[in-house]
Amino acid sequence: MNNEFIEDYPIIQSDFIQLRQPYYQDADDLFEIWGDPNTMRSLSIKSIELCSVADVIKKKFNGYGRLVELFFVIHLKSINKVVGYLDLHYDNYRWYVDLCINAKFRKMGYAKHSLELIIEYCKQSGVKVIVAVIIDDNLKSIRLFEKAGFLKGDNAYLQDFIMPNNELKATEYIWRS
Repeated sequence: MNNEFIEDYPIIQSDFIQLRQPYYQDADDLFEIWGDPNTMRSLSIKSIELCSVADVIKKKFNGYGRLVELFFVIHLKSINKVVGYLDLHYDNYRWYVDLCINAKFRKMGYAKHSLELIIEYCKQSGVKVIVAVIIDDNLKSIRLFEKAGFLKGDNAYLQDFIMPNNELKATEYIWRS
């Protein structure tokens, strides 16, 4: 994967969770996540309007028809439910990761396990650097990413991110293989 664009949508899984592409039947679970202010409070994006879910579920391609983003749902196998999402996208010669868990399913290890799975996938795919942009007051996410090996970055590319509220401040955290 390194600096190549992803051609196929992988399924990454363990015994109890699966990172996979979203399906239309996941829409209700995704609406539950995106419509909950407690879940979306610390993300660097605004709550997504219900009418835009089809745009999110579609694969995003560059002008050459090659995938430059993988939007995974975090599917909990035991109850057949989407409990979060993980977005891996390529921009400005860097891979970025966004991770969100439904507030009802936090503190159960799903974020940690999902992050471990995506890091392993990236290592096997030749990715050398992954960047996470985290709101500064989201201390739980900062600890999660630091425990996974991400280090505080220099915010060199942070101007590329549009924050919904100018008073929110974010920092880049960088993982290197």
